[in-house]
Amino acid sequence: MEEQLNDLTSYTKQLDADQKEMHKFRHDYKNILGSLYEISNKHNNPELTAALKKLGVYSNTYFENISMDDFKDLEFVANPYIKSTLISKMRTIKSENIDCYFECKDTINQVDINIFDLIRIIGVSIDNALEETKRQKHGKIQIVLIKQDNQLDITIKNTISKKIPISKMVDYGFSTKKNHSGLGLVNVNDIKKKYRNLLIYYDVIDNWFCVQISIIHQGDKK
Repeated sequence: MEEQLNDLTSYTKQLDADQKEMHKFRHDYKNILGSLYEISNKHNNPELTAALKKLGVYSNTYFENISMDDFKDLEFVANPYIKSTLISKMRTIKSENIDCYFECKDTINQVDINIFDLIRIIGVSIDNALEETKRQKHGKIQIVLIKQDNQLDITIKNTISKKIPISKMVDYGFSTKKNHSGLGLVNVNDIKKKYRNLLIYYDVIDNWFCVQISIIHQGDKK
């Protein structure tokens, strides 16, 4: 797992650099296109103006399709393991054409639990959300990270097709998926027991299932 995450981290660094370059290019490209519009209008060249409009529509569609804005808040996720995991999961979600909202406005770096335990928790939570929304016609997933002075909150929500008691969902072997062991949330709860500063809550609100992960900063250890 560590080797795979290290490989993904290297890819993430390159992706970050590519994303920044592409954002700069898009900004400059739009400015250049706008200048060409002005020149065309000034010289009263309707054919060139029409061609530039077509180019503008085409390029906007292209920039939207390469999904630069899908991961823009990931620049605040400074921890390479968390960032790599999120990129991998969000690409999978997008490949399934599932509506995904991601938000992170605070710099996320170190966490006060073993990073691989946190990756397992995030991975299981997103995988469960993905499996549930794949079966829905208009499934949605929301992932939000908020860093406060002494606490990191990670919320992972997904729409649900039917309500199931939360107490049943965390039972050993329970799963709504065919031929599935149902050990995901059990493993998450086993990890939770290892840390006094790790809180995990499950809730169902309307047609949303919510996983709330809170890691409390323990301060410098002497």
